[in-house]
Amino acid sequence: MAVTIQSEPKDYTPSDNPVTWTFSSDQTGQANFYFQVDVRINAVIHSTHKIFVETSNYAHFDASEIARANCSPPTRGQTTEIVDAANYCTVQLVVYEYYGATPSLGAQAQTTTITAFKSSLRKEEFETWDSDDYNLNEAGADKVLSSFPSGINRYVQETGEELYLLTINDSATSILSITLYDEAGSSVASYTDSSVSTNDINLWRVDPDNLVSNTTLTAQNFTDSAHYTVDISISTKGSAQTRIDIDRTCHPLTDRRLYWLDRFGGIESYTFKLRSKISGEVERWKYQQQWGRWNGTTYEYSTSNGEVVNYGSRVQEKIEVSSDWIGQSEQNWLVRSLKPSTSITMIDTDGTWRMNVDGGYTLKEDGLDDLFNEIVQLSYSKVDYAPIV
Repeated sequence: MAVTIQSEPKDYTPSDNPVTWTFSSDQTGQANFYFQVDVRINAVIHSTHKIFVETSNYAHFDASEIARANCSPPTRGQTTEIVDAANYCTVQLVVYEYYGATPSLGAQAQTTTITAFKSSLRKEEFETWDSDDYNLNEAGADKVLSSFPSGINRYVQETGEELYLLTINDSATSILSITLYDEAGSSVASYTDSSVSTNDINLWRVDPDNLVSNTTLTAQNFTDSAHYTVDISISTKGSAQTRIDIDRTCHPLTDRRLYWLDRFGGIESYTFKLRSKISGEVERWKYQQQWGRWNGTTYEYSTSNGEVVNYGSRVQEKIEVSSDWIGQSEQNWLVRSLKPSTSITMIDTDGTWRMNVDGGYTLKEDGLDDLFNEIVQLSYSKVDYAPIV
């Protein structure tokens, strides 16, 4: 008698997509047969499930409902080069077989332990997902966890904006290399840390402000540069390089930078440069009263005494932000990454706000227009109230 694990998720797998194992037994013809599956989260038993044979002598178990509840998104605002993204948990199954007139334990098998991380890929992305492309502890890996298209460059202002990268480092000692270049492509300055301690998945903050605070690079180095590259690697294994252009275009006072949780699990950001405008929707509570009223011993009718009276209201403010003129790849990425996100933060002079995006999106195409201006409407998560009278 034997229980056999037939297939397993990738070593690193998105928590909100299927996290599925298949398994079989050579005793499925026995009376009252069933599998018992123990789910272990971070090496602790989370729950036990009874699973029946589905086809031939096979069955499956999808742990995504458990994984998604035990993985939290990373948080922005770090002041160091790197932090543990803390957006993951380990998952392992122990599969038992039970059968007989009074079902009793037969064989059992343990799966390997995989790491689920907070992410929800589009179905076509999940079909081709291979964590070895992203795990920098594997030879040939060359990707950061992001939906950002490889054909365009990231931008960040020289000061005042944050920029993050999310990588799988598999807790291996890593190398961080940063090189700054001028407009002619000549190297201005560089920095390398060859012994960065990492966790399984890591959040790197790589904007100029934070790099000046945590490396030997200076503010003047960035002033003298047009762009820089960030290379995160593991010796003899994988290497992921990202080019970041320094944005020196003229920004109006009403520009807004948004930060949000991307479907690959990272913190994406984008500056809407052209303009923004705030509006408010007011909901009013009212009552109706008779028009006339007593003034001493005189019953009067006066337009100063209304029939319909507002006694309270609340305001839900919204903001409309507008991008610069952008191309098809950038527009398609922006709306597909930002619009479905349920975790959006906007920073302005009044503070840091949790935002909710409104409406759907349209993917624009070159050939119909040369450049696109994307307008996004968001609602503040706060509601303000007027005094009740």
